Amino acid sequence: MPSSAGASAGFERSTDSTVAALVRTAVSRPAMVPAVAVYVGVTVVSRLLACSRRGTAWHRDSSTR
Repeated sequence: MPSSAGASAGFERSTDSTVAALVRTAVSRPAMVPAVAVYVGVTVVSRLLACSRRGTAWHRDSSTR
């Protein structure tokens, strides 16, 4: 199992390639700029919300047990 540092580096490479692909798409197809903006906005908001909820605990659903 990779360490957390390795996993983090993997996500950075993935993010870098995603950003590069988005820039290439926006440059080659200007009509896609609004879609790229929406994708980036949703991604940023979801990451910010995920970071702000680190203290939340997962609760067990005992209603079916």
